[in-house]
Amino acid sequence: MRRGPRKAGIFEVLSTALELEARVMRLYVEIGNRFRGRPKVREFWLRMARHEAGHCGALMLIQTVIESASAAPASAVWFDRHTIVRLQTLLTAYLREVKKGVSLARACEMAVDIESSEIEDLVSDLLGVVRDRAWRERAMAMLTHDMEDLATLVENTCGKGALSERARALAERRTLRSASAVAKAARSKRPPFS
Repeated sequence: MRRGPRKAGIFEVLSTALELEARVMRLYVEIGNRFRGRPKVREFWLRMARHEAGHCGALMLIQTVIESASAAPASAVWFDRHTIVRLQTLLTAYLREVKKGVSLARACEMAVDIESSEIEDLVSDLLGVVRDRAWRERAMAMLTHDMEDLATLVENTCGKGALSERARALAERRTLRSASAVAKAARSKRPPFS
């Protein structure tokens, strides 16, 4: 078995990314269910799950745009199967842990780990195949995930420390990445799916 990144067909990568995003959504719903007695905390986790649902929608939009094009894209995406297996294993372990019960601090730590993972990078990379600027911007808007709320929850729950610093750095990176992606999409003049 070949190790390391390889080029993979766009539909294989889309399917894998969609499965990962759906698992993250499920994890956030389960975390929310653990905090039924704390309505504001539960609502936070359900908002996180809705963001993941938006990521799933963006991936399905990309797939539909590609399928509806007159010719399938020749593009392939770099894909590291080892990373995917590691992320699937991590999500399985986290879901198992949540079902046994977790503190809010531990749930925050899980969210920072997940939101910092390669899942987000994989999904963002997939947008590179969509050459039509309007469609790419729509999908990017669906992927924009405001991490400021997570960073604030981490600070309020765990105080100022290493996890809080990671969450704040994540929020800042996400804001910069979102702005950069929109600027890059605006500069792109390539025809759709070239």
